[in-house]
Amino acid sequence: MAVHTWQCHARWFAPQCPILFIYCRRKPVRFHSKAWADQLLTRKGIQVLEFDTGHWVMAEQPERFNEVVSSWFSQ
Repeated sequence: MAVHTWQCHARWFAPQCPILFIYCRRKPVRFHSKAWADQLLTRKGIQVLEFDTGHWVMAEQPERFNEVVSSWFSQ
């Protein structure tokens, strides 16, 4: 049986466009690992940010969220 790791997924996930990946710290289930997010950071045009919130990042920290997204789009 094959073992699936972030390294395996990182090989096939090669984005060809800029990405802003925002995730929350206080969520019990995540669909990514810290290693996967760190791997994304090695790619050009990708920004990864962790917010100290629950699932609804934009509702819990709307000012910061809007500032980050606006700044990212301005690049």
